[in-house]
Amino acid sequence: MSTGGVACTMANVDQQRNDRQRAIQPIPAAEQAYYTVLGCADGWLAYSISDDGVRALGLDGGNAWYQIAKLQNGRFLCDFRQEWSSVFTWKFQALNNDVSQNGQQLTPQQAMDKEFADKGIPVELRPQLVGDGPAAG
Repeated sequence: MSTGGVACTMANVDQQRNDRQRAIQPIPAAEQAYYTVLGCADGWLAYSISDDGVRALGLDGGNAWYQIAKLQNGRFLCDFRQEWSSVFTWKFQALNNDVSQNGQQLTPQQAMDKEFADKGIPVELRPQLVGDGPAAG
């Protein structure tokens, strides 16, 4: 799978670090196994991190989000300063919109589409990037 001729692999993803240096760095080869490419389309790539990865890298709540990267200069860039760099996972879309919890009545799909739209990620790419989500219950 590729987009713009660039293979949709974690080896082609750079992350803008949210630290003092703000360095743009490739995900180290030793860490790539913690990540899974969820989907890739039209210059966008979505990926997730495993629970093992969250623990190993000392991330706080990192598995609540899917990371989004955008093709720039032949590499996918996940820039944590950009609003489009993450969306809640399907699990959290469902929890956030639980009627018994907070009275919202969006399906996980409607919630995901709204988050895509609010963050400037093309909504029509949602199925290719993060899938169809949980079946309506």
